[in-house]
Amino acid sequence: MSGPAQSLRRLVTFHYAPTASIMVLSAVLSSGGCDRPPSGSTPRTASAPPKAVTPQRIIAQGQILPAGGIVKLSATPGDIVSHVGVAVGDQVQAGQTLLTMQSRQVADAKLKTLHKRREDAAAQREQAIAAAQQQLSATELKLEQLKARQAAAHRTDKLLDLAKQLVDASKNVFQKLLDISANPTTQGFVGELEIDRQRIQVAQAELDYARQAETQKQTSEELAWSLQAVELELQASSEQLAAAESSQALEILDLEIAAAVEQSATTRLLAPIDGVILAVNVNTGESSLPGPQIEMADLSALVCEIEINEMDAPTVVPGQAATITSRALGEQVLKGQVVQKFKLVGRPQLRSLNPLARADYRTVTAIVNLDAPSTEIAKDWLQLQVVVEIQTSPPTESTTASSPTPVATQAAHETL
Repeated sequence: MSGPAQSLRRLVTFHYAPTASIMVLSAVLSSGGCDRPPSGSTPRTASAPPKAVTPQRIIAQGQILPAGGIVKLSATPGDIVSHVGVAVGDQVQAGQTLLTMQSRQVADAKLKTLHKRREDAAAQREQAIAAAQQQLSATELKLEQLKARQAAAHRTDKLLDLAKQLVDASKNVFQKLLDISANPTTQGFVGELEIDRQRIQVAQAELDYARQAETQKQTSEELAWSLQAVELELQASSEQLAAAESSQALEILDLEIAAAVEQSATTRLLAPIDGVILAVNVNTGESSLPGPQIEMADLSALVCEIEINEMDAPTVVPGQAATITSRALGEQVLKGQVVQKFKLVGRPQLRSLNPLARADYRTVTAIVNLDAPSTEIAKDWLQLQVVVEIQTSPPTESTTASSPTPVATQAAHETL
C-alpha cells in the first residue's frame, strides 16, 4: 500500500470518520491502491468472502449527576446566618439541621409566647365552661323548685274549696237560726246572742275565705312570673355555655401558632434526605442572598444525563451498554446502561469540547445508569462533562474479529 493511502487511513481512523466516508474511501483505496491487480492481468474468479457488518456506536456529550438530582436549599433572603452546622463532604441524615438564621431566636420567642397565650386561653375557656355549667345547673334547680311550689299551690285549691264550703255552711246555720227566731212557735229556742255569734262566724268564714283566695292568687301570680324569669335565665345560661364551648379564641391562636411554626421553619435549613453536602455557599455572620446556600445529594446512585443528536436518537433504546470517558478521569472508564430516553427534542445544554463542532443541531436527552464500581469512581466528579459511547448494535464474533474498533455515526462526529 502506498504512503498517501496509509496516511489517509490513519487520518480517518483518528477522527472517527463517518461510516459513509469510510465506505467511499475504502472503495477508492481498493480500486487505486497497491492491492489493485496489475494492468492486463486476469481478474480473480474466486468468490470474495462475505463482508462483516461493522458494529455502530453513538458518541454524545453527557454529564455525571446524582440519580435523585442535586437538592438546593435556600434561606430567606436578607436574613443573617447565625450558625453553619455542616461542611462540604459531611454525611447528613434527613431532618438534620444544616444552617440556622439569626431570626430564629425571635421566631422561637414569638412561638413560645403564642403557646403561653394558648394555655391561658384554654384555661379561661375551661373556667368559662365550668361557670356556665354551674349557672345552668343552679337555674335548672331553681326551675324545679318553682315547679314544686306551683304543684303545691295547685293542691291548695282544695283547701280554698273547703273554706268556701265552710262559708256556705255557716251561712246556712245562720239562716236557720234566723228562721227559728222569726217563727213565733220556735222563737224561744234561739236567743239573740246565739244569732249574733253565728253572724260573727259567718263573717269570719267569709274573711278567711277571702284572705285565702287572695293569698292563693298572689302565690299563683308570683309563681308564674318566677317561672317565666327562671326560664329566661335558663335560656341565657344555655347560650352562655354554648358560647363558652364554641369560643374561637383557641382556633385563632392555633392558626397564629401554625403561621409562626412555618415562619420559624424558614429560619433554619433541614436536610430533606439522607445524603452528602456538596457545597456551602455562605458563612456565619453573612447575609443570605438569593440562590442556594447549601447543596446536597444522595450519592448512592449516579447517572449520566446525555444529549444525543436527533439523527442518532432513533438508534438508542433502553438496555444498550454505554462507556463513559473523560480527560479528567484519565484511563478510568465508567460503564453503564441506557435506562430511559425522553421524547422532547431541544437545543443542547452542554457545550461541545470541539470548537469546530456544529452548533445548529438538536438533541434528545437520555439517562444512563452507572454500575456500582463506576458510581464509586464518579462520586468525586459530579457535573463532570464526559464523552459517552453507546453501542447501538451488539458485535458478533465475526464483526469482533474483523472490526475491533466500532465506527461512530456521522451525526455523532458533527456534534463533538
